[in-house]
Amino acid sequence: MNGLVVKIGDDSQVKYETEINFDFENTMSIMISEIEPDSTILEFGPASGRLTKYLKEEMNCEVYIVELDEQAGKMAAQYAKDYVIGNIEDYEWTVRFKGVSFDYILFADVLEHLFSGEKVLECAKQMLKPEGYIIMSLPNIAHNSIIIDLLDNKFEYKDTGLLDNTHVRFFTYDNIENMLKRLSLYVDMKCATYTQVGFNEFKNTYEEIKHVNPLALKTRKMAEIYQFVYKVSPSQKVRNIDRIQYYTDYYYAQYFFDGENENKEIIIPDGRLHELQIKIPSGTRKLRFDPLNKKCIIEIVSVTGSNSDGTGSELQCGSTSAYYLSGNSYYFNDDDSQMYYEVENCNEVSIRYRVVDAEKIGNEDFLQKLIKMCEERRITIEQKENYICEQRERLEEKENYICEQRERLEEKEKQRQEEIGRLTEEKDEIIRRLNSEADYLREYREFVMKVLPVKVLYKIEEKMKAKRQEKHNRQNQSGKTGQKKDSAKKQTKSATSGDKKEKRQEG
Repeated sequence: MNGLVVKIGDDSQVKYETEINFDFENTMSIMISEIEPDSTILEFGPASGRLTKYLKEEMNCEVYIVELDEQAGKMAAQYAKDYVIGNIEDYEWTVRFKGVSFDYILFADVLEHLFSGEKVLECAKQMLKPEGYIIMSLPNIAHNSIIIDLLDNKFEYKDTGLLDNTHVRFFTYDNIENMLKRLSLYVDMKCATYTQVGFNEFKNTYEEIKHVNPLALKTRKMAEIYQFVYKVSPSQKVRNIDRIQYYTDYYYAQYFFDGENENKEIIIPDGRLHELQIKIPSGTRKLRFDPLNKKCIIEIVSVTGSNSDGTGSELQCGSTSAYYLSGNSYYFNDDDSQMYYEVENCNEVSIRYRVVDAEKIGNEDFLQKLIKMCEERRITIEQKENYICEQRERLEEKENYICEQRERLEEKEKQRQEEIGRLTEEKDEIIRRLNSEADYLREYREFVMKVLPVKVLYKIEEKMKAKRQEKHNRQNQSGKTGQKKDSAKKQTKSATSGDKKEKRQEG
C-alpha cells in the first residue's frame, strides 16, 4: 500500500487512510481519472472515506460502500448513498444492494486481504451495468525489494505495504492476467505505480546483494512495479490500453539534434543487440548519441544514414568522449558517454550496438576484462597478419610455379618451331628429289619413244599383259584348291561323328 496512517480525533487511528494527491501518479489519482462524473459506484474498503467524499462532492457520483472496520465505515458512510459494515466475504452486500446496477466497482488495495478474491469478483461482476467496469489495484509480490530480502533469507511482514501483515493473497503480473481470463473480464486499461529499491518500506539496496549480479535484478522485467492498476469489463468492447512501463529506466540511451530535443530509450546492458531507429528533423546537421548513462564499454555494430531517395551509407563517428577506443569498441569511464555524427543529408539514422559492460569501470574485474579484450584483439590482429603472410607466400609460390610453367612452355614452343623447320626442309628436299626423278623419267620416256620402233613397244606391252594374266590364273587356281581341302575336311568330320554314334548304339 502507498497510504498514510492519520489520526481521527485524539486517540483513534484508521489503518490504510490514504490522502488523495494529484501531484504525482498514484492508485487513487489513476482510479479517479478513469471514472466519469455522475456515475453509480460500489466501493469496497473505503476506510474513512477520502475517495468516497471526493467522488460524491467533486464528481457528483452516488457511492455505495462496504467496509470491515466499524469506526472507519461510519466515517465513510456520511458520504455514501448506502453502506454495509462487515466482512466482504459474508456477501451481505449482494443482498443489501440487490437491484442496483453499477457503472464502476472499486477494489483499491482490497483483494490481497480476501481469501476468495476471485469469488468476490465473480459476484461483483453480476452487479455491473452492461458497459460497466471493475477498477482494482493489487500489490506486486515480485518487486525487487522483496527479492533482495529473499536472497538474504528474509521474509518479514510489516504494518503496511507490499508485505502488510493482513495480506492473505499475493499477486504477480502473470497470475493477475490468468485470473482475469478465468473470470472472462477484458482489460480496458492497465498501468502501474513504481518505487525504486531503497525508497520504500524495505530500506534495502542493490549494494547489499551478495553472490548475484545486481545488473540482473535492475534489468529484470517489472522489477520495480509496486502496484498494478486494472480497469476491466465483462464486455469485449474495451480499449485494451497498456500503460505499464515494463523496464525501469536505470539504464538508457539518449540522443540530441544539434544539442537540443533530448530523447530517451531504455537500454538493457546485458550484451544484447540494440537497434535504434532515429528520425532526423529537417535541417539537423549533427546527431549526438549517448549510448548509456553509466560508465560502460560498448561495441558499435553499424551506424547507417538513409537519404530522401532511399539510399543509405555508413556513418563514421566524428568525435567522442570515450577514454579509449579500439576498432568498434569504445570505453567510457564516466556517466556522460557521447558520440557525434554528421547527419546533414540524412532523414533517418539506424544505430546497432551492444553494451559489453556497464558500471564496473575502475574496479579490478573491469580492468581485467578490458585487458582481456585488448589481448584478444591483439591476438586477432596477429592471427589476421599471419593469415595475410601465409596467403602472400602462397601467391608467391603460385607465381613462381606459373613462371616455371611459362618457361617450359616457351622452351617446348621453341623446340616445336625447330622441329617444324626441320620437317619443312626435309619435305622440300623430298619434293625436289621427286621432281628431279620425274623430270628424268619424262626425258627417258621421250628418248625411248624416239629410239624404239612401235612394234617393239607393242611386243613389250603384250608380254607384260601375258605375265599379268598368268599371275591372275595362279591366284584363282590356289583359291579352288583351298575350297576342295575344306570340303574334304567336312566329309571326314561327318564320317567320324557317324562312327561314334553307331558305337554308342551298340553299347
